[in-house]
Amino acid sequence: MQKQVDAVQQFTALRAALIRERDAIRQRLQQIDAALAGVGKIAAPAVPKKSRLRSGGRRRAGNTMNIREAITKVTAAKPLSIREIVGAVQKTGYKFTSTNPVNSVGAYLYGTHGKKHFKRVDGKFAPAR
Repeated sequence: MQKQVDAVQQFTALRAALIRERDAIRQRLQQIDAALAGVGKIAAPAVPKKSRLRSGGRRRAGNTMNIREAITKVTAAKPLSIREIVGAVQKTGYKFTSTNPVNSVGAYLYGTHGKKHFKRVDGKFAPAR
């Protein structure tokens, strides 16, 4: 039973020491804030920004046009299916970062932005002129 009492006393002493240290730090920060009050606004400490890379570490491809422009270009002559669009877009030099570009193009075409710019006719897509 003696060890439990020692552990409790040790915890109490360490907790009290942490509280005293925290109070001392708060007091020092108040002194620093008071000294800087006449200088101007106190800036928040700089916090490093999170990396914009996905967990896989992939970066955005350096395409000269966006996906809408590329799809518009390849469907201007005639309506194409999604698989045909992917092949034609890749032939124009557009690079997909996705491992499955058919999913990416399908998600775009069936999404809000794709529905604004493209119409579906007999399972094929054409610009919505």
